[in-house]
Amino acid sequence: MEIHPTIVPKEEDVMIKKETPDAFHKTTLHQKLKSKGIEKLVIAGLQTEYCIDTTCRRAYSLGYEVVLVRCT
Repeated sequence: MEIHPTIVPKEEDVMIKKETPDAFHKTTLHQKLKSKGIEKLVIAGLQTEYCIDTTCRRAYSLGYEVVLVRCT
């Protein structure tokens, strides 16, 4: 999969590949966030009823404050 040149990650950016709707399931996301002391997540995406819903619920269950971005 290619990343569009306008949003290509910088060297210092953390990239986590997920293979399920839950961005925390079988990934290092939780560990990376905890190691940086992150407690609040702002989440945005395309399929609110699928991956976004699952990840928001999991983040909340793990103790994160969750803010969901809404496009109008």
